[in-house]
Amino acid sequence: MVYYHIRFASLSYCFIWTHGIFVEKHSTVILFDRRITVDEKGVDGREQVWSSRKEEEEGVNGREQVWSSRREEEEGGNGREQVWSSRREEEEGGNGREQVWSSRREEEEGGNGREQVWSSRREEEEGGNGREQVWSSRREEEEGGNGREQVWSSRREEEEGGNGREQVWSSRREEEEGGNGREQVWSSRREEEEGGNGREQVWSSRREEEEGGNGREQVWSSRREEEEGGNGREQVWSSRREEEEGGNGREQYSVSLKRYSILRVRNS
Repeated sequence: MVYYHIRFASLSYCFIWTHGIFVEKHSTVILFDRRITVDEKGVDGREQVWSSRKEEEEGVNGREQVWSSRREEEEGGNGREQVWSSRREEEEGGNGREQVWSSRREEEEGGNGREQVWSSRREEEEGGNGREQVWSSRREEEEGGNGREQVWSSRREEEEGGNGREQVWSSRREEEEGGNGREQVWSSRREEEEGGNGREQVWSSRREEEEGGNGREQVWSSRREEEEGGNGREQVWSSRREEEEGGNGREQYSVSLKRYSILRVRNS
């Protein structure tokens, strides 16, 4: 580990290179421009912080969540990329090395819980392992909303018919939605509805009989191989077949991949 610092006014900003991550410590001691070991300073190197620009560069108080690329020597690049960085390991419930979207914690947010936020909520909330990058609006009691918004949520296993670890789009269930079933929603509907295994991340509007529509809407659907006439491995747009559409087959439409080839969210 190598200890760096930058001197500014009466403060110095100290940086530690450890495990491929830069961390920072603030000190009121002005240091000379030289490298020293972590052991000399006794810095623990456990903090993962947002910010390559330091407080003096940002002109802020260091407590905000900011977009910032890592410094040039971290990135091996030109320092101009915009990168996301996860918050501390104990906040994320992960290993601190993943690039994740996260809104600050509730006490940091000082918000009303109704915003749609990116958050890798903790394992007990997500029903996952806390390491995936997940979209999640706050829970129903946090949302204080009407359940009709389109939200990203890895709903729990019993709701999704999945294992709770997938990143899924889902509008609340029909009884939660209080809607007409005609909205375009992300939903990993169950096997009997989708003709799939219930484990895929799929876009799907409700089935034709549920839609009460004309089949001409733009819908995501992972239709089975025999319906698509394909190999199930391509990511293709497809609404119901031409005979179902009663159209010209030129509409934009979609279907998700089969189980072995579905889109998964990868942690960068």
